[in-house]
Amino acid sequence: MTENNDTTTLIEKLAATGPQKPARWPWLLFVPAFALAWWVNQAIYGLRPDLAEAWRQFSFLFRLAAGVGLTIAGSLLLRRCWQPGATAPRSFNHLIPALLGLSLLGGIHGVTTNSLFSEGWMCMLALVSLALPFAFVLALVSRNQAPTNLPFAATAIALAASGPALLIFTLHCAYTGMGFILFWYGLALAGVLALARTVLVPALRW
Repeated sequence: MTENNDTTTLIEKLAATGPQKPARWPWLLFVPAFALAWWVNQAIYGLRPDLAEAWRQFSFLFRLAAGVGLTIAGSLLLRRCWQPGATAPRSFNHLIPALLGLSLLGGIHGVTTNSLFSEGWMCMLALVSLALPFAFVLALVSRNQAPTNLPFAATAIALAASGPALLIFTLHCAYTGMGFILFWYGLALAGVLALARTVLVPALRW
């Protein structure tokens, strides 16, 4: 009981002083992180040959919008989780099941339209690997902020890191079937979230 009171008092004191400004140097690592992710994408995958025409495709614009949305949402949630005593939205507990459910729907659609393709697992692994440099930088920044809700911070990092990874990989992936995209990309995002909750929670702990 005394320990809980001490913890509550500490959180209240931190909240009264306001959130600390993030150190600037970790953010500078975003430049090499982006360069590394871009280089990996170019070296292994390359740009899709029909990139000039891809802007007319709904699936291409959908992925770009999803990448921008994940980046913005993850960044806003990160700033929220840095507040002392921050609580995660209730929907955070259902993100992975929701993504797996979306992936299942995409898989059903992909089977019926014969648009899943066996190479999809490579797209899934590529998205996860491209998110790692960004997750590393965001973890450094978040550790400097000493968040009190570590699962919240890990999930926010995963979302924010998945956004630029999705944007970069979209410039390569030429598959247009929505079943393919929902199935494999949904699995990739769920994998990034699960990996973040497993690895980053202990890594963020002081």
